[in-house]
Amino acid sequence: LNEYLSAKLNMPVAGKTNGAITEAMSQQGAGEKLIERSLNCLDSHEHNLYSPPGVVVATPTQVLDEVEALVDELDGVL
Repeated sequence: LNEYLSAKLNMPVAGKTNGAITEAMSQQGAGEKLIERSLNCLDSHEHNLYSPPGVVVATPTQVLDEVEALVDELDGVL
C-alpha cells in the first residue's frame, strides 16, 4: 500500500505523517472514509511489523484483503 500510494500521490509515503498523507489524498479527491481506511490499514501493517511476537492487530490475511479492497476503490479516485 505504501508503494501504491506513493505512486498515486507522486510523493514518498513512508515516513510521512498521517496529516500529510490525508492532505495529499484529499487533494486528489479521496473521501474522508477512504482516507481513514487507508491510514488504518497502513497503521495495522506497521503495528504487525514492529509489535512483539504474539501481539497482532490484524492477521496478514486481513491486512492483505483490506489492501486489495482499498486499491480497487482508490483506483477509481486517485
